[in-house]
Amino acid sequence: MRVLEKAIAHSVYALGLLLMVLLPQNEYAWMQEMDPTIDAQSIVTSGNVSVSIVVMGAIAVLAQIFLVVRYSERNARILSGVLIGLAVLVVTVKVV
Repeated sequence: MRVLEKAIAHSVYALGLLLMVLLPQNEYAWMQEMDPTIDAQSIVTSGNVSVSIVVMGAIAVLAQIFLVVRYSERNARILSGVLIGLAVLVVTVKVV
């Protein structure tokens, strides 16, 4: 059961981090690739992408916090701390 819990928590983290990285900063950036005369930054957006990135980052961090609380191995806690820092860094870079 312990291995299954760790695998699920790390899978949730990896999926959340992957989605954060793959989501475009501007949902209309593809338009500029098709037609360079269109400025994708000038299109007013609702900011839903930023909210989605923050929510996925929170879920990824919560998965790692679960591992920190549930398991007492020192190496697992250090790994979770590093992964939490990585998720916070990705959210910061994508949102700010």
